[in-house]
Amino acid sequence: MKSTIGYRLSAMLGAAMRSTPRSIARRLLIGTSLIICLATIVLAWMIWPTSVWARARELDEAEQRWALRPFGNYQLKVTDKNCPQQIEIRNERVLKVAPNRCDAPPRTISDLFTMIRRDGSVSYPCIYKGCICDDVIYIQANYDQVLGFPSRILVRIRAEPNSKILANRIRWQ
Repeated sequence: MKSTIGYRLSAMLGAAMRSTPRSIARRLLIGTSLIICLATIVLAWMIWPTSVWARARELDEAEQRWALRPFGNYQLKVTDKNCPQQIEIRNERVLKVAPNRCDAPPRTISDLFTMIRRDGSVSYPCIYKGCICDDVIYIQANYDQVLGFPSRILVRIRAEPNSKILANRIRWQ
């Protein structure tokens, strides 16, 4: 009796294990797709937060170095959109700007740190106007290794889908 059960079990397993080439290809495709998706998710999880946290930590450390500086008065040379400014600052207040022909207002180092903190924020939300995109600010900054002030700032504005409007439009359809 044991041999009959063993034979039936192996016959059932054999039938289950037999697959057509089409089903094997389907299983391989599904398995490969799952592995690629999982690898992409893991890679994104490892890279993206690290860079965001690293930039935030770098900004915090630069601000700390700037706060420890031994002076309160300084001059700042800024070129914004090919418009040079030389700004004289005392205790984080602008005293004098030469030449003062630029569209951008004169800024202190503290103002620049505040601007850098806006990295990834929406500069022009247009949900009330029904726009399909928001203008998102992306900022890259380099800092002086000793005093911590921003030595170079690159600001990019990129249009990105307005998720609130898109979500409402999907619900309306």
